[in-house]
Amino acid sequence: MTTDVLIPEKALAESNVVPFTALTVGLRATLLTAADRGGAATQQLLSEAARLGLDMTQPVQWMYTGVNGDETNEFDLEIALPIGSAAPVLPNHPFQVKTFPAFHCLHYTYTGPWDDFMPVYDALFAQVEAGNYRHNQCVREVYSVVNLESPDQCVTDIQIGLIK
Repeated sequence: MTTDVLIPEKALAESNVVPFTALTVGLRATLLTAADRGGAATQQLLSEAARLGLDMTQPVQWMYTGVNGDETNEFDLEIALPIGSAAPVLPNHPFQVKTFPAFHCLHYTYTGPWDDFMPVYDALFAQVEAGNYRHNQCVREVYSVVNLESPDQCVTDIQIGLIK
């Protein structure tokens, strides 16, 4: 694990993410359990989307609500796979179809292994505080490139939700 992560000064850009519809699954996790629990749930979500013949329109996203940096703190983790508009109704199903509203955020595109996320987040949240932004307690990770054989080539868009 690398502890010296170089994040440029003022690396965060303010933006608005457009609304989208997704196949989702929610769970409770901690920073210690999120990778294992979320990874398994992501695989199940992808399998179910393929089984249902859904049109996947964007990369998988993990949405964290209530995470505070404490590795033992439980938070809500929602995993979303954006899909086309012809979404099925899934009553009494472990996965749900949900439409997410527009999301006002600061974002940073990180290239590298996910093992380095803690120092990346430390650097990014230092910039959030220095910029006097008001964080809404929601963070999204959009996994644009997933390369488990070469983690240095993974590309993740980190989105830190803001209160308008």
